Amino acid sequence: YKLLNGKFKYSDDGEPGGSAGIRILKAIEHFDLVNQLVVVTRYFGGTKLGVGPLGKAYYSTAYDLLKHSEMVVKTLYYTVYITSAFNNISHLHRIISQHNSKIENSTYQENVRLKCFVQPSKLDIITAELNEVSRGEIIITKAEESSYL
Repeated sequence: YKLLNGKFKYSDDGEPGGSAGIRILKAIEHFDLVNQLVVVTRYFGGTKLGVGPLGKAYYSTAYDLLKHSEMVVKTLYYTVYITSAFNNISHLHRIISQHNSKIENSTYQENVRLKCFVQPSKLDIITAELNEVSRGEIIITKAEESSYL
């Protein structure tokens, strides 16, 4: 596998060293993919291929799989909670939607509380705009969790 943060791992899992895991990782890197896991299962048919042909078989299998797969691009979003008085609700919805952010759910009690997904590059802009229209009366809390949507 290879992750966005640069972490990667591979294993030959009993195959000759350098014949499986690194070859699969190279196929992932060929397509410049991150947050990607590829597993190749080989059933031994009685013929020993040797390290070179075996490595080529693993690379080709992973390469063909990735070449014919539909790639889905996911964007990182922070989870953000916004608490406000009801009179700001139209501003909340307008500003959040203007910045390609998403409202996951809303809770209406004394105040309105929104759980939103906000792109990291938009968080400061949204915070500034919401504070401006509410005169600083909106509480914005970034949660620890984040999601790829």
